Amino acid sequence: MERFVAAALAFAALAVGAEAASYDDFAQAVTANIRGDAEGAIKGFTTALKAGDLPPAYVFAAYRSRADAYLDLDRCSDALTDLNAAAALRPLDRVGYYMRASARLCANDSAGAQQDFEAGNGLFGTHERFFDFARQQWQYGDFQNARGNLDKAIDMLIAAKDRDSRARYVVLWYAITADRLGTLDRAKLEKAVDFLSSSKWPMPLLDFYLGTRKVEEVVAKAARGDSDDVPGQKCEADFYLAEWNIARGGRDAAKPLIASALAGCPAGFIERRAAKAEAKRLDVKEGGK
Repeated sequence: MERFVAAALAFAALAVGAEAASYDDFAQAVTANIRGDAEGAIKGFTTALKAGDLPPAYVFAAYRSRADAYLDLDRCSDALTDLNAAAALRPLDRVGYYMRASARLCANDSAGAQQDFEAGNGLFGTHERFFDFARQQWQYGDFQNARGNLDKAIDMLIAAKDRDSRARYVVLWYAITADRLGTLDRAKLEKAVDFLSSSKWPMPLLDFYLGTRKVEEVVAKAARGDSDDVPGQKCEADFYLAEWNIARGGRDAAKPLIASALAGCPAGFIERRAAKAEAKRLDVKEGGK
């Protein structure tokens, strides 16, 4: 998600219409970031910044966008340096705080990340904000604090009477995170599932975590539906079933599922980024096991 936000910022900078010798390097770096070429983006933004002739809006966008590329490569300190440089040019907005929270999580600074999250979203943000931040914490292995924020997110969505599709994923992420820690509160999960009152995807996965469906049933459900929905459902089934295996020490059983998620998750799916993080922990190469 951060890459697309940073790309939007960079394109906004292009709109200022300034002509600089480094324009081509900047534009090529923006394109590289969008297509996921982090190394190419870093090279282009670095060259553009070194030229010293970018107008302020470009400089700001270059720092933020290069930080996003650094994060993709887990170059945590480099990302923090760029985000702080951007903050020196323009006060941090919500996106800036969110990105710096990610960089601090990457650098194992959980307390600093929480401070940035609160500064950008407020102590009492929406359940969507807590969900987004919890996934960032999960990505960098901060499962305990992720579980705490997911607890809050569930309480908030129930209070808000929010039963949309995103709410179902909040509950599912609570399930996989608490299960991984061995602290899954079955009563809390049952209450949330009852509140959602739905049979739509990904409810079969929540039923599985409650023990009321078998793996075979989940896989069969994932393969049904609109042809446009099936690839995403299969991707999600692979990822969340892999997490169930990991929670029980089944790393070998999880590896092919994570590899399948990496290969099959459509662009933009939160499970794709999560599978990438899990693949690093399991030493699974994209396209392999």
